[in-house]
Formats: sequence, C-alpha cells, structure tokens
Amino acid sequence: MIEQQGPLSLSQQCQLLGLSRAALYYQAVRTGADELELMALIDRQYLQTPFTVRGGWQRGFRRRAMR
Repeated sequence: MIEQQGPLSLSQQCQLLGLSRAALYYQAVRTGADELELMALIDRQYLQTPFTVRGGWQRGFRRRAMR
C-alpha cells in the first residue's frame, strides 16, 4: 500500500494511513502451536479464576505440565 518511490515521502504516506513509521518496518512472526496452546490455557484459567494470585496460577500450570 505504501510506495517506496512515490510522490509523497514515507512519513507522509504513513501519516495519511494512520500508521507509525515503526509499523512500516514491522514483520510479523509466526506463533507456534505450543505457544497458542499455552495462551489458550492461560485464557481459560483467567476466565475461570480472575482473582487468583500469580503463585496459584504457577502451581496449577506445573501440575498440568506434569501430567
């Protein structure tokens, strides 16, 4: 969408699109299956017990990992 050699500078093009200059150079990194599974586990745990302190979460995750 952004032209390197256009009539507008890169800064002007980013400003028109509502992007920061840093976003122009950002390259997304793929998330592995293990990371997605861990994020889903954290989400489920938080939705079940949002009031649990961090130490309680850590003990619960360790128990699940040992299964």
